Amino acid sequence: MNRKVAGLLLLSMLTCRALLAETAAPSEPPMPCQLPSSEPLSFEQALQEMLTRHETLQGAAVDVARAGAEKQAARTLKLPRIDLEARQTFLDESITIGVEPLPVRFTVQDEQFTEGQVTLSWPVYTGGRVRAANRAADEKVVEFEAELKRTRHSLITELARRYFGLRLADSAARVARLKAEDLAGHERRAKRLMEEGLIARVEWLSARVASTQADAEAESLLADTRVAREALLNMLGREGGDIFPSTPFSIPLSLPDQKVFLEKINSDHPVIALIAAKQRQARAGVEAERGQRRPTIYLFGMHELVPEDLTLLDPRWAAGIGIRQNLFDGGQSRHRETAAKYLEEKAALTRRRLERDLKTLAIKNWEEIQKAQHDWRAMTELEELAQENLRVRTRAFEEGVATSLEVVDAAVALQRARLGRVKAAHDAEMGLFRLLEAAGMSDQCLEFLNSGQQVDLDLPQPIMEPMVPDAAENETRTKEVTAP
Repeated sequence: MNRKVAGLLLLSMLTCRALLAETAAPSEPPMPCQLPSSEPLSFEQALQEMLTRHETLQGAAVDVARAGAEKQAARTLKLPRIDLEARQTFLDESITIGVEPLPVRFTVQDEQFTEGQVTLSWPVYTGGRVRAANRAADEKVVEFEAELKRTRHSLITELARRYFGLRLADSAARVARLKAEDLAGHERRAKRLMEEGLIARVEWLSARVASTQADAEAESLLADTRVAREALLNMLGREGGDIFPSTPFSIPLSLPDQKVFLEKINSDHPVIALIAAKQRQARAGVEAERGQRRPTIYLFGMHELVPEDLTLLDPRWAAGIGIRQNLFDGGQSRHRETAAKYLEEKAALTRRRLERDLKTLAIKNWEEIQKAQHDWRAMTELEELAQENLRVRTRAFEEGVATSLEVVDAAVALQRARLGRVKAAHDAEMGLFRLLEAAGMSDQCLEFLNSGQQVDLDLPQPIMEPMVPDAAENETRTKEVTAP
């Protein structure tokens, strides 16, 4: 009778202790990457920082400015050119002219004289070469502007990969930590049951091994979180600091049809615009080479600034019109024109291939988003089932009708379901950014991001007994345990 009463009292004490510990446990473990001094950073804030600081984007903007300066330089080819030239000349002797048979000589040029001239040259017809040069300069600006836009879109996708990659790594670390706490609680339960003689020592050892492996996995994932945070800081141009991504994942619920994105792959797409600009530059090159075989007509003029040293044969000023026509250059201009035509043809072929590839990429990313949405819904249901399965397995283990390995498998299945749900949301998010980049719509990413359903990792408290005992106490008690 006394033994029954003592057993009931012991069971009541253990039950009360577990209930009190579960009540005191926090509802959700802290984010591993969110330190007390961590700075919350939304995706919109990160996007603004990246667009302001990233050196690659700044370099692309410099290329646009350089092309603009070259465009202005090409405009001046239509204008006259005025030069100032001054010379001081020394001869071995004066130049004289004699009048035969008279013994008289006239000095035409002193042995030292000064010349100063203002000259003008103005091409009025160049066979279309100036017009072609201006067109090529205009298209060069369009090319670099398209390259700037393409670079911005590519960096937005890369920022999303690093930003939400950090959030995914943080979620994985949190899930691993919760799994470690569950398995640690399972290990303590197994230890207590072993001490009471209800299970064999091998069951406790199995729980101990699983708990140790879970701790190691949690630490490894925490290191991955630190690496992901450093990658994000590097892209934002920060030397250091503690940040955590505050924008949750979002599932695009009202994603437009494929046709909407495919229609955007037109001449306004940065990649298509870039290739089209190169094609028009090649066409301008063809016109320029044709102009080499046409005459050049120009106006010219000069005015002498130092008339005192002019000879009788030198004019004080002169003006006129000239023409220059190449008669034979060995066929160079024709060959260069043919080469320019081939370059234009290559650009046209590249454009058709890129349009086809971009449409295929857009369809692929659109389908991946649909698949990720389906996976997210399936994993959400699976997580609820896996959580209930772990509870059932834990109770069965305590009653002696389940093994420790079954409890560990249930905990692993729950972790896989939780990570699967978050991974599906992450895949849908990244699929959206890749789809927008393929369609040339990356600048609208915030609109799509804000219109989706927010998804975050809402972790409950550990299912098993929380880790309330001190680690040193656990170690001491473990060493004292002997086989029943």
